[in-house]
Amino acid sequence: MTCEVEKQDGALHIRGEMTIYAAATLKENLFAALEQETQLCILDLAQISEFDTTGMQMLLMAQRACVARGMSFAIANPSEIVREALDLVRSPQLTVTNAGAGA
Repeated sequence: MTCEVEKQDGALHIRGEMTIYAAATLKENLFAALEQETQLCILDLAQISEFDTTGMQMLLMAQRACVARGMSFAIANPSEIVREALDLVRSPQLTVTNAGAGA
Protein backbone atom coordinates (compact mmCIF):
# COMPACT_ATOMS: atom_id res chain seq x y z
CA MET A 1 0.00 0.00 0.00
CA THR A 2 1.08 3.55 -0.59
CA CYS A 3 0.57 6.77 1.24
CA GLU A 4 -1.51 9.63 -0.10
CA VAL A 5 -1.50 13.30 0.93
CA GLU A 6 -4.52 15.49 0.20
CA LYS A 7 -5.44 19.02 1.26
CA GLN A 8 -8.96 19.11 2.71
CA ASP A 9 -10.76 21.29 5.28
CA GLY A 10 -7.63 23.30 6.08
CA ALA A 11 -5.46 20.27 6.82
CA LEU A 12 -3.21 17.86 5.01
CA HIS A 13 -4.86 14.44 5.26
CA ILE A 14 -2.44 11.55 5.06
CA ARG A 15 -3.89 8.14 4.24
CA GLY A 16 -2.30 4.70 4.16
CA GLU A 17 1.07 3.66 5.48
CA MET A 18 3.73 5.84 7.03
CA THR A 19 6.43 3.18 6.86
CA ILE A 20 9.79 2.50 5.30
CA TYR A 21 7.99 0.88 2.36
CA ALA A 22 6.17 4.11 1.49
CA ALA A 23 8.98 6.50 2.52
CA ALA A 24 10.04 7.82 -0.88
CA THR A 25 6.50 8.57 -2.06
CA LEU A 26 5.46 9.91 1.34
CA LYS A 27 8.41 12.29 1.56
CA GLU A 28 7.89 13.63 -1.95
CA ASN A 29 4.12 14.11 -1.56
CA LEU A 30 4.21 15.44 2.00
CA PHE A 31 6.91 18.03 1.42
CA ALA A 32 5.36 19.18 -1.87
CA ALA A 33 2.10 19.74 0.03
CA LEU A 34 3.87 21.49 2.92
CA GLU A 35 5.42 23.94 0.46
CA GLN A 36 1.90 25.16 -0.34
CA GLU A 37 1.09 25.95 3.31
CA THR A 38 1.64 29.53 4.43
CA GLN A 39 0.76 29.88 8.12
CA LEU A 40 -0.30 26.62 9.73
CA CYS A 41 0.58 23.01 9.07
CA ILE A 42 -2.04 20.58 10.34
CA LEU A 43 -1.51 16.92 9.53
CA ASP A 44 -4.65 14.83 9.91
CA LEU A 45 -3.51 11.26 10.56
CA ALA A 46 -6.88 9.57 11.13
CA GLN A 47 -6.44 7.29 8.11
CA ILE A 48 -2.95 5.96 8.89
CA SER A 49 -3.08 2.17 8.88
CA GLU A 50 0.60 1.39 9.55
CA PHE A 51 3.26 3.49 11.25
CA ASP A 52 6.91 2.82 12.03
CA THR A 53 10.04 4.77 12.89
CA THR A 54 10.17 6.11 9.34
CA GLY A 55 6.71 7.62 9.89
CA MET A 56 7.93 9.20 13.12
CA GLN A 57 10.97 10.58 11.30
CA MET A 58 8.71 12.09 8.61
CA LEU A 59 6.60 13.80 11.28
CA LEU A 60 9.69 15.27 12.93
CA MET A 61 11.07 16.42 9.55
CA ALA A 62 7.71 18.01 8.68
CA GLN A 63 7.57 19.76 12.04
CA ARG A 64 11.08 21.15 11.62
CA ALA A 65 10.36 22.31 8.05
CA CYS A 66 7.23 24.15 9.16
CA VAL A 67 8.88 25.79 12.16
CA ALA A 68 11.87 26.82 10.01
CA ARG A 69 9.41 28.68 7.77
CA GLY A 70 7.81 30.41 10.77
CA MET A 71 4.64 28.31 10.73
CA SER A 72 2.81 26.48 13.48
CA PHE A 73 2.63 22.69 13.30
CA ALA A 74 0.04 20.31 14.71
CA ILE A 75 -1.12 16.74 14.40
CA ALA A 76 -4.88 16.18 14.33
CA ASN A 77 -6.94 13.02 14.72
CA PRO A 78 -4.10 10.49 14.97
CA SER A 79 -5.16 6.91 14.32
CA GLU A 80 -4.75 4.48 17.20
CA ILE A 81 -1.40 3.20 15.90
CA VAL A 82 -0.04 6.74 15.53
CA ARG A 83 -1.31 7.76 18.99
CA GLU A 84 0.39 4.73 20.55
CA ALA A 85 3.71 5.65 18.92
CA LEU A 86 3.39 9.32 19.95
CA ASP A 87 2.60 8.25 23.52
CA LEU A 88 5.75 6.11 23.58
CA VAL A 89 7.99 8.88 22.25
CA ARG A 90 6.38 11.79 24.14
CA SER A 91 8.12 14.33 21.95
CA PRO A 92 7.25 17.93 22.80
CA GLN A 93 7.66 18.82 19.10
CA LEU A 94 4.82 16.47 18.08
CA THR A 95 1.70 17.64 19.81
CA VAL A 96 -1.84 16.57 19.01
CA THR A 97 -4.49 19.23 18.62
CA ASN A 98 -8.26 19.05 18.53
CA ALA A 99 -8.44 22.18 16.37
CA GLY A 100 -9.23 21.93 12.67
CA ALA A 101 -9.32 18.84 10.52
CA GLY A 102 -12.76 17.63 11.42
CA ALA A 103 -12.56 18.41 15.13
